[in-house]
This record gives sequence, C-alpha cells and structure tokens, in this order.
Amino acid sequence: MLKSTVRRFKNELAAELAALLAFSAIKNNDRVGALIFTEVVEKYIPPKKGRKHVLRVVRELLAYEPIHRRTSIETAVRYLNNVLSKKCVAFLISDFFDQGYEKALRVANQRHDLIALSVNDPRERELPDVGIMQLLDPETGEVIWIDTSLRQVREQYQQLTKTFTETRNKIFKRNRIEFVDLFTHQPYDVPLVKFFRERAKRFR
Repeated sequence: MLKSTVRRFKNELAAELAALLAFSAIKNNDRVGALIFTEVVEKYIPPKKGRKHVLRVVRELLAYEPIHRRTSIETAVRYLNNVLSKKCVAFLISDFFDQGYEKALRVANQRHDLIALSVNDPRERELPDVGIMQLLDPETGEVIWIDTSLRQVREQYQQLTKTFTETRNKIFKRNRIEFVDLFTHQPYDVPLVKFFRERAKRFR
C-alpha cells in the first residue's frame, strides 16, 4: 500500500497516473483493463474497448480503498502473466518497496511490453534535521523513533535509500524494462511526455 507526505499521497498519484493512461487509450480505441494489488490481487478488470468500460475502470481506480496493507509485486505480475495470453502494453505503477519480484518481471516483459512507473516521495530519499522523529511503516504498522539531529543517522538513511534505488534500477535495466521515476511533489506530465516522445522515436 502506497503512502506519502508531500502534496499528494503516493497511492493518489498512482491512481491519477492509471486514470490518465486509461483516458489516453480512448483516443486510440485500445482495450483497457486494470489490476489493483497489495499483497494479493484485490481487483481485476479484464481489458475491453469502449468509453463506458474505460470510465468504469477510471472510477474503480480513483475510488478504490485497499483491503490489505502489504505489497507483493510478484503476486500481481504472476497473476497478469496467467490471465493475459495476448501481448499487450502493461504499466506497472508502484513504489517498488518490495523484494523477490525480478523473475516475474522478466517473464512478464518477455510476454508483454512492460513499462514501470515508479512513484516516489522525496521525503523518503533523505531525512531532515528535525530532532526526534516518529516513523510509521504503513505495511506493518510498526513505529520507530529516530534522532535525525545525528548526522550519522541521516547519512546512513540516505545511503540505504540510494542503495535501494540503484538496486531497483539495475533490475529494470538488466531485464530491459523501461521505467520512469515520478514524484509526489512535482507535476508528472513533463517526465511522462519526455518518456513517450523518446519511446516513439525508438519505434519509428
């Protein structure tokens, strides 16, 4: 389950992105479906054409409240691999705070055109120097207290987030999965437009 601190929640950004992609598909008369997941697949809407169907998908995306807290990208991607037999363009929208999903992504990208949209909160990249801070893990409910006034604590945290990002990017590049980083405190139209323009050039 995605959380955030700046401007909008990560799950709100994810829903907006999915809705935008669904509306874009109307212009091309493409089939549109949706798979909403946490640690399980909570809802699956099979791909169909038509404005009425797309509007239903958008309503579900914007209004859905997840039942579970944890995340399993592997479970979602395996489900996608099982239910979709025809090749499609699949957008995987997540913060990718998970492990053990590389093999499932590799298989999915071999069968489909998989594009990863990573939603990020800038506050998760580094800690501000504000003294004692309470941190809540939204997936487990665990609460910890840390002293952000300690430079060593801030540096260790920053190194952890840097290592996470580098590991995630290596997974994408190793498996030739296109990806875009999007942030809760910034408009997402500029990086998305840039990505699709560069992608269009490669397919000419």
